[in-house]
Amino acid sequence: MKTFLRIFTLLILLACAFVISLPAAEAGDVKPFKIGILGPMSGPAVAWGLPAKHGVEIWVEDVKKVGGIKVGGVTYMPEIVVYDDENVSSKAMLGSRKILLEEKAHIVLQLGGDPAIATGPFFTKNKMVAHSFISTDVRSQFPYLIVPVESVPFFTGALQWIAKAYPEAKTMAHVAQDDLIGIEGATYTYAGAKANNIQVVYDKFFAPETQDFAPVVSAMLAKKPDIINLGCSYVEYVDLIVEQCYKQGFKGILVAVEFMQSTIDKVPNDWLEARKAIGCFPRFDDPVIKNRKIGERSFESFYNEFVKRWPGEWGAVSYEWAAGLDLWRHGMKLAGSIDSIKVLEALKAEKTSPHCFGTGKWMGKEFAGIDNLLLSDWHWTEYKGGKNAIVYSMNVAEWLEKNMEIYKEAYKKYKLGLWSD
Repeated sequence: MKTFLRIFTLLILLACAFVISLPAAEAGDVKPFKIGILGPMSGPAVAWGLPAKHGVEIWVEDVKKVGGIKVGGVTYMPEIVVYDDENVSSKAMLGSRKILLEEKAHIVLQLGGDPAIATGPFFTKNKMVAHSFISTDVRSQFPYLIVPVESVPFFTGALQWIAKAYPEAKTMAHVAQDDLIGIEGATYTYAGAKANNIQVVYDKFFAPETQDFAPVVSAMLAKKPDIINLGCSYVEYVDLIVEQCYKQGFKGILVAVEFMQSTIDKVPNDWLEARKAIGCFPRFDDPVIKNRKIGERSFESFYNEFVKRWPGEWGAVSYEWAAGLDLWRHGMKLAGSIDSIKVLEALKAEKTSPHCFGTGKWMGKEFAGIDNLLLSDWHWTEYKGGKNAIVYSMNVAEWLEKNMEIYKEAYKKYKLGLWSD
């Protein structure tokens, strides 16, 4: 009996110790916070979908390790629900219903473009906030569609850098796939070129099913551009176009949203470095930004964890949904609620909101009809010494305020925002 009592007492002590050691979140009221991911996990745009999901996975794991998100006396544990829309509008429509009506998501993360416009009426009707990567998606008829991270008009900064660093480059060709994401890049190209007195000598879209890019590159080179800007072409298109630029002897400056490892592997290193390969997304181990914070980690730690788990996949969007969730967590605490409309209202009631690259300002009313774009600092890169390195930074909100009329003209040209159908 004495032995039994000793064992029983020991078990009670061990159980108590276990309970005491549990995160505080487990001792109180714990509920799920469901993060709906509606984006391309396969198909041509997969490089802008799957890595973004991976970034969310790191963010969720880290938040769980620190005990979840405490809001209004309740602890919320983040969970991910995913629907692969393959960047196809009809599939996005199906996915929106599944994620919202069946999975009961509390926030929706999208790539953007045509699928985001297709699902906009549904999310508006059901009062659900959706994060997009594509700033030209924002329009007043979709009051709950926001762009909290990638609200930068990429090529404004890229071309401003070229005008400063390579003033001899005076002419540019632009090309991208014929969809809303391609049109987004054309809009930024127009605005950036006009603001920096760069002449656009070629501006065309190719069919998304295009596989042979030799004629496309030949047509651009016939115009003798100093710069070839691939705009918002998907990564698989960038790979093939850059390869053709090398084969056909292009000697000028290359610009794209990003130059991923798959592109770098297509051409000689010294040729790509000579082309500058100016991109719009930095590596997070870059000395300029490595000590900034995302989730529970420094940028550098987040980057190192990502590339360790998914080698070769780091790219433009690897951190963006995670960075958007940082902002959303801040808004949840402000609102004292996880209701997406209350969170958005709380964020926009602030004079400024935190952006992963600095202090963000909500803008967009003058050209998109609603202030659903969070604009902050941004960084542009060149390919140097075997990797993309930051060479230029600027505050995009300040650029936009200075060049508002040019930007409105670009939106009007491509029938976006206030001028959309």
